[in-house]
Amino acid sequence: MKIPKHFVRVSPFHVVLTTKAIAMTLRKNIAVSENGFVFDPSTGDSFTLNNTALEIVELIKSGKSHSEVVTFLLEKYEADKPLIERYLVEFFEEMKTYSLIEQ
Repeated sequence: MKIPKHFVRVSPFHVVLTTKAIAMTLRKNIAVSENGFVFDPSTGDSFTLNNTALEIVELIKSGKSHSEVVTFLLEKYEADKPLIERYLVEFFEEMKTYSLIEQ
């Protein structure tokens, strides 16, 4: 099973490949349902996460570190570490774009 894409695709020109740990903290007022529905009450915006994105958000909410998230994804999906890292960078950048995480 290949790792699926997250909820929004970022342009390849916007992606920075890195192996550095990325800190991600979901903003306190952001609501995330068990079905992957994300709601920002300050803007009224809502988003839908796919299962993989929801897993990542749940791991981060539970206090897992960047490296623990990478390890989880490496164990669950047939993908190499650079690919996992790229998807995480893209996902976190998208979350920043929509002001869903603290920077």
